[in-house]
Amino acid sequence: MKPTNSRVGPEDIADVARLVDTTSARVLWYFWENRHARLDELTKLVGESSPMNVLLRIRDVINPAAEQVLGKPILVFEKSALDYHTGEHIFHSWWLFST
Repeated sequence: MKPTNSRVGPEDIADVARLVDTTSARVLWYFWENRHARLDELTKLVGESSPMNVLLRIRDVINPAAEQVLGKPILVFEKSALDYHTGEHIFHSWWLFST
């Protein structure tokens, strides 16, 4: 298990992706490329009819696999956060947990 205070890197994404289904892996790599995503984006990305299915995927598949590998969830919801790469203030979005 990786120490909980280190940054998530591509090798971590790959390790978690190996433990989940193809659709969940696609979600992980999307976060690696974009750092954050709104629920409607994720719903469209995976072709789900309901945002609830995406939330369940995060809760029941992706984050438990990340906790097994990294010792922490990999996706977290933030009501408001600053994207330090763009300087944009993002509201109501899921983020790749990086610290």
